[in-house]
This record gives sequence, structure tokens and C-alpha cells, in this order.
Amino acid sequence: NRYTSEQSSSFTSSSAKKLLQSEDKNLDVDNSHTYRILHFVIVVSTISELVICKICKKDIKFTESSSRGLGFKIAVNCDCGVSYINSCPLIANAYEINRRIVAVMRLLGIEIEGLLFCGLMDMARSFYSNTYGCIENLYTAGSAVYEVVIKSAMKEEQEKTVEVENSKENLTVSGDGSSKKRGHYPLFGVITLIRKYTGKILDTVVKSSYCKL
Repeated sequence: NRYTSEQSSSFTSSSAKKLLQSEDKNLDVDNSHTYRILHFVIVVSTISELVICKICKKDIKFTESSSRGLGFKIAVNCDCGVSYINSCPLIANAYEINRRIVAVMRLLGIEIEGLLFCGLMDMARSFYSNTYGCIENLYTAGSAVYEVVIKSAMKEEQEKTVEVENSKENLTVSGDGSSKKRGHYPLFGVITLIRKYTGKILDTVVKSSYCKL
């Protein structure tokens, strides 16, 4: 029994003690579509010792390939060549397990902490480190370009203000904001400061109750 295999139940009754003395039988369960957590090296190394290729009659070696998030391909290597097995079904070109974990973490309200869980459990390090490392690089590059554009527009507005008001210390701006709501709760919001003479953006603030990155 999967619920009692790790704990003693002999205290339940005298019948339980008798059952404990009998031979334990593990029943095979045929699950056509379920997920299990396993140690890749231990499992594939054991399988390699037990099976051979039915064509070349040589040993088989299993390795991991095309890792994306929690999904990957199992590379079956022998003298015949290399064959690939998907670790899970595909949705278009994406591994189903990646779509599933994102959807489930959102339903549970965990969001990015769920990906942190995968990293701490040594599950899909590349999904946590590499993917979000790329996102951080994009954010850094985008922020740098944003700062350059804002400073350039600020200088242009100061020059225009000097022409009209003979002063660049006090700039006249207007504000505008917009938000996306679901029901009564805003999910995304953005506020902008717009310059009077050039009509260009002075600054922006983006708030999100949806994305936690």
C-alpha cells in the first residue's frame, strides 16, 4: 500500500500483525498518462544494464538531449545510431510539462516561486537559470535604451522651454494613466508624464499585480 509502506501499522489490530508477517506483494499499475519524479542517471543506467539493441545486439547508452524547462529528449545511443524519445507529449513544439507547470503554479498563486522550487529540487536548472537569465539580459538592455531615450527627450524639452519661456528649470508636464482590469481588480497599470511643448514622454511607471518577475 503506497500510503502505509513507509510507516508501521502493526498496532492497528492483531489481524494487521498477521498481515505484516505475510509476503508483501507490489502490484503493477498501468497509468497511460501520469508524471513521476525520478533520478535520471540511476534509472537509465539500470535500464542500460538490462537491455540491448534488438538490431545490432549491442549495449545501449541513454543520455539527455534538447532540454527545455522540465521537458527533454532521451537520446538512445548504440552502434545503429541515435534515436530520440520525448520525455512527455508535445503541444505544437513545446513540451506539455512546461505548459502544465506554468498553468498549475498560476492556479495555486505561486507563480515564479514554483520555478524556484524546480531549481532547488535540481529539476530543470536550465529552465530557471538560463531562461530567466536571458529575460534579465533583455530587461537590462531595454532599461539602458529607455534611459538614453528619456534623457534625450528631456534635453529636447529643456531647449524648447528655453526658447518659449527663457528658463529650463521649471518644466510643464501633464499626466495620463491607463489600467487593465478583470472585474474590479486592476492587473496592469501604467502612468506617464508628458511634456508640454514636445509632447514626448518624460517618465513612466508600470505596476502589475499579475507578473512577479
